[in-house]
Amino acid sequence: GVGPPVLYTNSGDYELLFWYAPKGVQIVNGVDVKDVGWADTTGVLGFETTGVWYRGSDGTDVNSADIAVVHGEHGYQERVCVTGDDRGLVSLFRAPALGGKPRTYGGHSSHVATVRFSRDGGAVFTAGGGDGTVLQWEVIPEGRDVTPKGGAAATEVPKQTVEHDAEDIGGR
Repeated sequence: GVGPPVLYTNSGDYELLFWYAPKGVQIVNGVDVKDVGWADTTGVLGFETTGVWYRGSDGTDVNSADIAVVHGEHGYQERVCVTGDDRGLVSLFRAPALGGKPRTYGGHSSHVATVRFSRDGGAVFTAGGGDGTVLQWEVIPEGRDVTPKGGAAATEVPKQTVEHDAEDIGGR
């Protein structure tokens, strides 16, 4: 974009902080960044992630987030948000995540410290905090056939999905 490069960070006291890079000078007037087009979003605080907290959680329970555009068949595209939390779960929301029902997957034996999409949005990489594992997840766009090699029907594919009640989803 036009002007100096800008980045934002999340603080330990749940604030969005904005900075001129590379000098590291803080921007204290939010009006100065209202029209910035962000290249990506990897913080847990921000407009795109306002609905990622589950019932009973606080601002520290969701540890990491990332946003990507997932490309499906026939030109289908969708913005999605992935999060990792203290329960050891990886959740996938439509972006912006404004409180909709996520698809949630288990795989780590302790908290998920970091989540990141691959450049093309076709995979998610997660790092476990206590278990020390890095997992790679395939992102399957809606409507794509998920029949595994060997011919089992899609309904027979084992899933590690946790369904949420509507009241489980919502703001902090």
